[in-house]
Amino acid sequence: MFLKQKEQKNKTLFFLRMVATFLILYLIFLKIEFKVFYSVFFKTSLSLVLVAFFICSAHFFISTVKWRRLASFLGAKLKLIYYLKLNLIGLFYTAIMPGGAVTGDLIKCYRVFKTSQDRRVLVSAIFMDRLTGFVGLLLSIVLGSFVPGSEGFPYYHELAIISVALLALFFCSLLFMGEIEVCLKKIAARIYSPAEDILDKVFFALRSYSKNYFLLAWAVAVGAIMYVISSVAIYALAAAASIDVSFFDVFVVNCLSNLALILAPVTFFGFGIREGSFVYFLGSVGIARESALFLSLAFGVLSLTIGMIGGIIEGSDLILLARTKLKATEQKI
Repeated sequence: MFLKQKEQKNKTLFFLRMVATFLILYLIFLKIEFKVFYSVFFKTSLSLVLVAFFICSAHFFISTVKWRRLASFLGAKLKLIYYLKLNLIGLFYTAIMPGGAVTGDLIKCYRVFKTSQDRRVLVSAIFMDRLTGFVGLLLSIVLGSFVPGSEGFPYYHELAIISVALLALFFCSLLFMGEIEVCLKKIAARIYSPAEDILDKVFFALRSYSKNYFLLAWAVAVGAIMYVISSVAIYALAAAASIDVSFFDVFVVNCLSNLALILAPVTFFGFGIREGSFVYFLGSVGIARESALFLSLAFGVLSLTIGMIGGIIEGSDLILLARTKLKATEQKI
């Protein structure tokens, strides 16, 4: 009964997310002149699109190296190919399943529990990888406020102030971690006792990494650098379509769109939310809607292409598993 209810809930979420994705994209396309959009699309240089794809691939590779470094610090001794495979599969499920990046991380955790003895270590590294990535985004937003012309983006000054406050909260939590852990566990014990075990695992990761400030600073710095790299990929797409936009504007909008995706993970692979962010924020600095829409869609498609590689790996694993079970059944017969 419980499984049926869960399956029905997943189907409902899948349907609602699909509706949200198409509805947002439909509303955006209502304000687009298709002739202008097609002209941007057809004059695009394929060679520069390929350059953008390789930059996206480098971005993904660096994120995998970051996760591996965080896991290695806790004692995991696994080959890089293991992390690459799980990251690709996680990215694939991020694209097709409700929940966005959270779903991708949950799939990675599930695979870790099935394929590795270093379960707690790898799950802790996944959590810290996501946390330092978010802190890196906040840092990027703050640094972006010093970029000439950033004052032209709506609400950017306010977002930068909020980011500073959240960064201060993060570093203060590292200093007073023991007191915070005790307080949160007492609250969890009164409200929902199973949450106490979850908090124990979360603070296990935080305690482990807080002892190495260099590694923590490195992870946050890499998290911020990854937004620079993805911005370079978007800038290459702009050059491919002859869109006159500065790299600094691309960097700021990329950070803002990623923040929007974290705050509102309601569409498939960010499609719709990303496009709305690009059209709105790039429009505020004089970039045509059609050009902004092309950049966001092209970047989303490139990222999705990398995710589909994970889908191929996942399909191959499922086929191999099915064949193994079939052979085992035939041998029993």
